[in-house]
Amino acid sequence: MTGLIETQQVNNQVMAYQTPYEKTAAIDLQKLLVPKSDTTFFAKVKGDGMMDLGIAGGDILVIDIAVTAANGDIVVCATEDGFTIRKLLIKGTQLFLSLGDVKEAVTATGGMMVWGVVTSRIRKSHTQQVKREMATA
Repeated sequence: MTGLIETQQVNNQVMAYQTPYEKTAAIDLQKLLVPKSDTTFFAKVKGDGMMDLGIAGGDILVIDIAVTAANGDIVVCATEDGFTIRKLLIKGTQLFLSLGDVKEAVTATGGMMVWGVVTSRIRKSHTQQVKREMATA
């Protein structure tokens, strides 16, 4: 019989195990989220335009610029005005970018380039901490 999951921080690694019997290996967030540190970036999301895809303002995205984007990936696109997040849809040789609703996807234009692929999303869950951060943003 297993119990609740417990964690313990040891040398900047979080140990997770079932109590009281089953211990597992350390969870190394660096290895889990950033397998290639020279091509991985973090970005904090502004706005709630991607809520249909589960991405909210304040989320931290882990972006890898070396990953080849595939149909259905969440991507970061470089535009003339900066960066934007979209879902990539590929139909034949055409590329479309969407906020989540396939019917409202727009054709990728020459002024927009897929810069990187979102590989993970980090979201804080503690309500008071999130409220404080939103108040100061």
